[in-house]
Amino acid sequence: MKKIEVWIAPSRLDDAKDAMLGGGASGLTATEVLAPAGREIYRAAVMETGLRSYTRVETVVHDDLVSRIVGGLERVLARGPAAGGLLLVAPVFEAVRIRTGEIDEAAIA
Repeated sequence: MKKIEVWIAPSRLDDAKDAMLGGGASGLTATEVLAPAGREIYRAAVMETGLRSYTRVETVVHDDLVSRIVGGLERVLARGPAAGGLLLVAPVFEAVRIRTGEIDEAAIA
């Protein structure tokens, strides 16, 4: 199992959702997050730009779906006016559906 997480501009939520669900994910979670926007140089002065709003979309999927979902996300998020973002893939060692007691692969189906 793998966790796929993408940080994108809020306007790209529908694109990311369609790519994840179209690639075979059975569900996803979207969260609004704030992250430091960084520094800019203006007239030789370094200025803090504050916080920037992102949407974090995450899902946990079977290993065989990862390449299809990641490929779909790369295709749709690399084009358009708000192109870009951050895509992370991490292993998930254990999953438990608390209500039913299902574990691992059965828990994410």
